[in-house]
Amino acid sequence: MAKTHWTDVSYEITKINLYKDGKHGKAWGLVHKDGVPAADAPKKISGVHKRCWRYIPHLSKPGDTAPTPMKPAENAAAPKPEAQSA
Repeated sequence: MAKTHWTDVSYEITKINLYKDGKHGKAWGLVHKDGVPAADAPKKISGVHKRCWRYIPHLSKPGDTAPTPMKPAENAAAPKPEAQSA
C-alpha cells in the first residue's frame, strides 16, 4: 500500500486493529523504499483514514494469491425438508 503522492515508498501491512464499528482503526506495517525493506520492525502508519491510499499488486510476494470471494455451496442454498411430527 502506498499514498498516491509518494514516490518509491510503500508499506507492507502487518497488523490492523479495527474499532468496533469496523470503519475506523489503526494499521502497522514494514516500510519499503525502492522495493526493499527499510526497517526490520513494523511501524505505526499515519493517515490510514485518508483517501489517497492505493494497492500495489506487483509488490505482493510470489506465493501470495489474491483473495477470492467464497461462493455458497449449491446444497446449502436448497431448503432442507423439515421432519413432520404426527
